[in-house]
Amino acid sequence: ILRYANNSICPMGADVRQFDPYAPRKGHRTSLLKGITRFDGRVVPERQWIWENWIPFFHTTAIYGDGGIGKSLLLQLILTCAASGKPFLGHSVERVKAVGFFCEDDEDELHRRQEDINQALGIDYADLHDCYDLVSLYGEDNILMTFEGDVGVPTERFHQVLESVKAFGGQLTGLDPVADLFGGNEVIRSHARQFVQQITTKVAAETQGATILTAHPSVRGLRDGTGDGGSTQWHNAVRSRMYMQTHDDDGEIYRTLTHKKSNYGPVQNGIEFIWSAGSFVLRTPPANNKIAQIERAKREREVDAAFLHLLQLRKEAGQKTADGKTSNNYAPRAMVDMQSVTGFNFKEKEYKAAMDRLTYSGKIKCVETDRAKDFEIAE
Repeated sequence: ILRYANNSICPMGADVRQFDPYAPRKGHRTSLLKGITRFDGRVVPERQWIWENWIPFFHTTAIYGDGGIGKSLLLQLILTCAASGKPFLGHSVERVKAVGFFCEDDEDELHRRQEDINQALGIDYADLHDCYDLVSLYGEDNILMTFEGDVGVPTERFHQVLESVKAFGGQLTGLDPVADLFGGNEVIRSHARQFVQQITTKVAAETQGATILTAHPSVRGLRDGTGDGGSTQWHNAVRSRMYMQTHDDDGEIYRTLTHKKSNYGPVQNGIEFIWSAGSFVLRTPPANNKIAQIERAKREREVDAAFLHLLQLRKEAGQKTADGKTSNNYAPRAMVDMQSVTGFNFKEKEYKAAMDRLTYSGKIKCVETDRAKDFEIAE
């Protein structure tokens, strides 16, 4: 005998609640909602940063960079600055206990780097006692999450890392690099997201601190300048992401740290720095910016004067000078060739900039003469 109850057909005498599709089931929460009025009158919590606008508390920050560029050294420097309270490349960072786990470098290499970093910061190991530690996991199985199909499973190594940081009281945790820690497929979105949310961000949340993860960009990321890699979820899942690059300015090798993402603050201007005595230092200290600008302007005036003088000498000798780079009489290249008899010592790149400045200001003009180009000097 059946009867109709709670929008269902059920046997006579049966508990009709078990046939109600909207009735709560055993072991299931009826609702996740808590009510918006819980915020009423509550003090709005201030956002917390390890490094303001760059490294937020309670989340994962990623540092991307090509192999060999110095990501591990940069990470070790950040950790040391946070533990000692020293500025990081001219920027203040919150003083917290810091721990770094390095999978690609052995104990001796970490020691060598730390010695150079200490010298650069003007500190010794006593300043880092009980607030900083480094761990070499070189040559070991360091996978923190494996996958059973699409479901991520934290490994025993993850629990070991997490418990070690918590026992130490660490709040800033460095993990280097993701390639040694991630046991999934980097182009599968769910794999990447689970790793960031359930592994690296879990470390940040349970230590009430922050996690920094280093990674290599993909070929596409290197080519298009975004510096990201694998699935877009690596970029989307972290709350802040930086990109480290190398540049060559007429033989001067320097690096930049570019801010590619910031969920909780404005994206910051990039930082230029150089390798010096085993550590990284600012390329141009802030206090010297104005001095550097004055020196640069002075040199530009000197190059402009040299360009005009050499151009005049070429005209007196009946030699044409063109602005096309493929021309045999390309001005910047011709100027460099003439320097041996004039005492000037400027680079082709500097003469090219001078040519552009002088043309823009109207002091010189390249015109067509007898089916060939030549510069004229304004009266």
